[in-house]
Amino acid sequence: MGEDASKNRDALRQLIEGKLDGSAAKQAEEAKGLREELNGSFHRLGGNIAVTLTDLGQQQKERLDATTQALQASSEVSGKSHESLRQAVEAKLDVAAVKQSEEAKALREELNSNFHRLGGNVGTTLNRISHAGEVHRGSE
Repeated sequence: MGEDASKNRDALRQLIEGKLDGSAAKQAEEAKGLREELNGSFHRLGGNIAVTLTDLGQQQKERLDATTQALQASSEVSGKSHESLRQAVEAKLDVAAVKQSEEAKALREELNSNFHRLGGNVGTTLNRISHAGEVHRGSE
C-alpha cells in the first residue's frame, strides 16, 4: 500500500503540476493578449490625442487670424479717423492763420491811418508853434 500511495502522490503531483503549468501558460497567454490590447488602446489614444491637438491648433489659428483681421480693420478705421481729424485741425489752423493775417493787416492799416493823422496833426501843431514863435519874435 505504501507503493500505491507513493504512485498516487506522484500521479497527483504530476496532475497538479500539469494543471499549474497549463494555468501558467494560459495566464501568460492572457497577459500577452492583454498587453497587446493595452498597447493597441494606447496607440489609438495617442492618435486621438494627436488629432484633437491638431484640431485645437487649427481652431486657435483660425481665432488668431480672425483677431488679426479685426485688429487690422480697427487699425485702418483708427488711421482714417486720425487722418480726418488731422485734416480738420489743419483746416481750422489754416482758417485761423488767414483770419489772423487779415486782422493783422487791418490793424496795420488802422495804425498807419492813425500815424498819418497824427503826423498831420503834429505838422499842423509845429506850424502853429513856428508861426507863434515868429509872431512872438516879431513883437519883441
